[in-house]
Amino acid sequence: MNKSQVLAILETIAESYSNFDLTKKKAEVWSEFLSDMPYEKVKTKLHDHIRTSKFPPSIAEISVEEAPRNEFLEKSRQWEQQVEAERANGTMKSPEERNPEFHAKYLKYKEDQKRQQEVIKQHE
Repeated sequence: MNKSQVLAILETIAESYSNFDLTKKKAEVWSEFLSDMPYEKVKTKLHDHIRTSKFPPSIAEISVEEAPRNEFLEKSRQWEQQVEAERANGTMKSPEERNPEFHAKYLKYKEDQKRQQEVIKQHE
């Protein structure tokens, strides 16, 4: 959210609540906290607050925290789309071709598991 959007939020609060004094210092403080939030979502929360409360909101009451990007989930979705496209085209790759580095790590992991099972059987 940019400064003019923060100011629009504050002006809406000031116009809606006569006991909310809009000062330069208040604008600076609110701007510090609201600047990394999405304007439209904060505005929606503010409108909901105005409809339901006779008191002006605090920053916490209209704050909206965006969920952090889940890169793993995004990569998983891309991978699923790639696999579906390969299936549809009949060009599906083997695990070794798709990601040789990961496949080598997987094979090493499976080999380590096998060795651990052998050691456990020897000590029984």
